[in-house]
This record gives sequence, C-alpha cells and structure tokens, in this order.
Amino acid sequence: MMAFADKQTQCCSRGCEIIVCEPDERLVRCIINGVHKAPLTQGQREWLINEADWAGEGSYPAEEAGELTDVELAKRTLSAWQEYVQTHF
Repeated sequence: MMAFADKQTQCCSRGCEIIVCEPDERLVRCIINGVHKAPLTQGQREWLINEADWAGEGSYPAEEAGELTDVELAKRTLSAWQEYVQTHF
C-alpha cells in the first residue's frame, strides 16, 4: 500500500536540500531518506498519525500506527497524502 512513498521524486534523487515541495512534505521526505536522523517527538508522531488517518479516509487508522518506526510512519503519511490527492483532484 505504500508503493508511492518508496519512489524517489526527481528533486529527492539529489538530496533533500533541493526539495521544492511544501515544508511538511519536505520533512516527511527527509525522514524517509534518512536526512532527519533525530527521533521524532511524541507530538510529531501524533501529527503524522493524524495526517495519515485524515488523508487516508479510513485506510490508515490511528490505532494501527503506534508501533511503526519513524520512517514507516513517514511513508504511511506520504502515501495517505498521495491517495488523497489522487482521489480528490
């Protein structure tokens, strides 16, 4: 279900310093790419969980995200955002 999150975008293929996406997506991609190495805070994890739950419209329930690593959680959120865009735009 997270195939999109595993794909490199053109800008990500050369490093996160040149990403042209919004700040939220930039952070998520930097987590996935290993650029952001610090563990996420509980607040950051909750934000990612809530984003995936909202954007996934039931496909990414919050109660299933608690044990995910930071990278897995970031991939889950990015995939949920992508699915939301594909569904609504």
